[in-house]
Amino acid sequence: MNAQHINMWCIFLLLLIIYCVFVIISYGFRCELRGDYDNMSLCLRIYIFDWIEIFSFKIFLHQNNFYYALNKGQIKLIRGKIGHTEQDNIKDDKDIAKTNYYAYFARIIHDMPKLVFNNVQIMHSIDFDNKMNRVLFDQGLGVAVSILKAVVYDKLQVKNIQISDIREKTNMRGFIAQIRFDFVLFKILFFMLHIIAMKRKYTSKSVK
Repeated sequence: MNAQHINMWCIFLLLLIIYCVFVIISYGFRCELRGDYDNMSLCLRIYIFDWIEIFSFKIFLHQNNFYYALNKGQIKLIRGKIGHTEQDNIKDDKDIAKTNYYAYFARIIHDMPKLVFNNVQIMHSIDFDNKMNRVLFDQGLGVAVSILKAVVYDKLQVKNIQISDIREKTNMRGFIAQIRFDFVLFKILFFMLHIIAMKRKYTSKSVK
């Protein structure tokens, strides 16, 4: 096989990879966030073609300790920093990085591109003791949506949102939120890179 044939095969494989990526993104990534009140757990899963799981992250509370698991990896305990001595505090005080988070988040909202989602589905199975709790929940949900709209202005648009009660279909007490990402994923990835690079402008170091 000469160099010309090798180059042709490389070009063919590159085009095939680009085509596969295009098909996957066109179909969309399905993101599912599941919160279980009884197990005190929160789980994030991302699928392609609706059933192939490519990423998962779970965090839960057990015996007053938080644990997490990434994909199918080992369950790990979330620990704080142990053995932080007074000498470490003196060393840390010499070089303190301070971030103006108010200005930083204001700039993030200002630079945020318009994100359009075709479909968002929220299913909840929260068991209320009485109608008053149900009314308070509905009002709280309405207030949360209003605050979100006020913060992001016209930056976030959902063409179709479905909120349903699934208490009769499951014994779980919690919620399941599903959203599909198509080509808007590119906007989100580039915006995240912009956020990371922009933080330096709002961070200053004071040396003591």
